[in-house]
Order: sequence, then structure tokens, then C-alpha cells
Amino acid sequence: LLIFAKIWNMLDDPAFIPLHIPRVVIVDEVWLYTSVPPAASFLESVARMGRKRNVAFILNTQRVMDVLERSGGRALLENCATKILLRQDEAAAGVVGEAFALSEAEKDAVLSFGQGQGLLIAENVHVPVNFLATKEENAIFTTKPSEITTK
Repeated sequence: LLIFAKIWNMLDDPAFIPLHIPRVVIVDEVWLYTSVPPAASFLESVARMGRKRNVAFILNTQRVMDVLERSGGRALLENCATKILLRQDEAAAGVVGEAFALSEAEKDAVLSFGQGQGLLIAENVHVPVNFLATKEENAIFTTKPSEITTK
């Protein structure tokens, strides 16, 4: 929480970063923070107040169900204007389908997405997407041990 508070104080200080300059806050593995009520509450506040301060808030989790199962996590996701769903497991399909108002076809799709396939949700529009990395991007960003080469 101390780190979050420090980051927010910097973002909220126009002398540190002028308001006209867009800022991005990325929270990886957000499920960890939604399991701690004070952290979840803080993140929700930042998500709400950040829009007025030119802050884009990016949340990442591998299992969205872990976030949805927590009351603070659900509220946090509801404050995200754009969501990207990648493949979900069978156990998550019902919860995710209900939370994001997915059609039956979309629920089936999120169960069978391949690598790079997803569903972009913005407002009430749901669009299938395919993320393709170039060879150069893959070499930089891969997390697969078999693809990592030493330099």
C-alpha cells in the first residue's frame, strides 16, 4: 500500500507530472491485491479518480475469476472501460460470462481460444481479436523457457 500511495501522490501532483501529459499505471497480477481489502479499496479509488487526472489504469490477471470472486475486485473491473478476455477455464466460464454479459457463443469461444486470441469488450461492444507478435517482439517479450535464448 505504501508503494501505491507513493505512486498516486506523484500522479496527483501537477508539479511532478503536468496534467496534460498522459500517465499509465500497470498493476500485474491484480488478484493478489484484490484479496487484501485495503489494497482493493485503494485500487478502486485510483481507477475512479484516475480518469480525471489523465491516468490510464491497466490491470492484468491470468484468472479473472479470482478477481471477480472478491467484492472489491468486481467493483474494480466495473470501472475499467475496456477489457480483454483471453482463454478461460471451464470453472470460470459461468462467472466470467455473467460478469461480462457474454452470449453463449462468446462463452464457448473464451473456453477454446488459442494463443493470441481474445475478446475485446468496450462499453457494450464485444469484438473477437487476434494478437500477433512479430519475430522481433516475440524474442523480446516471450515468457516461454523454450523460446528464451541467451545473448
